[in-house]
Amino acid sequence: MTTSGFGIVMINVLTAFLAGGVGGLLIAYKERQAAWVFLGPISGAIICGALFDVGRPWDVAILAFFGPFVTLLGQKLMVKLGIDDPKVVPLALCNGVVGTIATGFIAWGDKTGGYFGLEGKYGFQHASINPGWQAIGALAII
Repeated sequence: MTTSGFGIVMINVLTAFLAGGVGGLLIAYKERQAAWVFLGPISGAIICGALFDVGRPWDVAILAFFGPFVTLLGQKLMVKLGIDDPKVVPLALCNGVVGTIATGFIAWGDKTGGYFGLEGKYGFQHASINPGWQAIGALAII
């Protein structure tokens, strides 16, 4: 229930794949691991999942570029701690949490929530995005 439309979401999704792909290409070159060519765009899309309908394309491009780097750091942390297979958790959980909280900062104050025709605390766009609520949402999902 934001003021954006389907068009901006599609532009942002494609922007996230592109910018994440650039980050992935840099990691693939530095680490000499071709898999990052494919992980980059996916990482970019996952880290921007909460931002697609409220962010501007340049916000999405910047955040998505760092998605593969968040995945790489999460992967190195998982290997170092010996906690889990270093594929799914770094890709989904690390990017999901970082992206959710980053969206709180990027879209801070944007109106959202509610439903058309209702008044008061359930009215259309009665709430706003902020990092605190985004962090609570991430904790609830975890």
